[in-house]
Amino acid sequence: MVGTLHDNSYIKQVPSCYTPLQVAQWLNRISYPSETTVTETEISSGTFPINFETLTILVRLHLVAFPYENTAMHYTPDHDMDVTPEGVFERLVSEHKGKGSYCFGLNTLLLGMLRGLGYRAYASVARVNKSPPHLKDPNYQPMSHMILFIQPIVNSNQTYVVNVGFGGSGLARPILLSDAADNIVQGTAPPEEHRLTRGPHPDSSRERPHSGPTCSLDWRLEIRNGMKFPNWHILFAFGEAEFYQPDFESLSFSVAKRPGPGILWQNVICIKHVWVPSEDGGRKEDGCLGRDIMFGGKVKREIGDEEEVIIDNLKDETERVQVLRETFGVQLEDGAERHIKGRDAALKSKK
Repeated sequence: MVGTLHDNSYIKQVPSCYTPLQVAQWLNRISYPSETTVTETEISSGTFPINFETLTILVRLHLVAFPYENTAMHYTPDHDMDVTPEGVFERLVSEHKGKGSYCFGLNTLLLGMLRGLGYRAYASVARVNKSPPHLKDPNYQPMSHMILFIQPIVNSNQTYVVNVGFGGSGLARPILLSDAADNIVQGTAPPEEHRLTRGPHPDSSRERPHSGPTCSLDWRLEIRNGMKFPNWHILFAFGEAEFYQPDFESLSFSVAKRPGPGILWQNVICIKHVWVPSEDGGRKEDGCLGRDIMFGGKVKREIGDEEEVIIDNLKDETERVQVLRETFGVQLEDGAERHIKGRDAALKSKK
């Protein structure tokens, strides 16, 4: 497995949008395991351990610390998802109200923090596949998802894909940028697993000669998960081009503000990753994860391919806000439910 960008390029180290103090606060917020508190001096001096093992721990801790959620779209007066580096730091790290974001916010925060620690990383975009699992052919949506490329090994161009903002069914750890048959990583819990494959966009106008380069092929993240996804299923497709903060803020504006059939416009979603107790007494950072999921008016817990329905039908917005607070730890402001009135995502009160 080679696992490099198509032209074997190296990602250069670039300054972070966050200060060493903010990075130290983030490490504390995600409960990074250390015998002593990691200080801004240690971070600014470049002595923090930069390697693949640490990257994996950071990714998993970030997943658990910050839920995938879009409550700001529906329960705030301006219905805005602030995905600026300053905005997501304030909401996720400073406020201490259990709030999260969706892909643009969660990955923006992680990208800035990894760069602040000294990792070489950049961001790109992806097209989500809307086809249900039983259909083989993908139905890609417009560019609306953010992913990260990381080169965690010093003096190496070995590249990994990281994604902490796909919600349900997304990656739970870095995956090598390789479509080798044995490049399969465990998901949150067995039997969930992920792999990368290559394939053209079904509407592509470009031909690929048999002896030519693979630049016309997209990378595709696929999932397989027992009875839930019995066959490999494409989650999203992406290229290797670098995108930048203004791009993601523009994409986020479209997702948050454009009415229509979009899943985030039509639903209040909150997905919180939780540690599954280990039977062997090992480190929780190495263990399995479950997902507590609110989707519209339903609440359930998923571990691997098994699910338990906790609430089948939330009766009204008051109950939904209460469940967000008590089950998911998302502390919305008092009276937040009035802001969703009249929106497509609002629950219809049951009498």
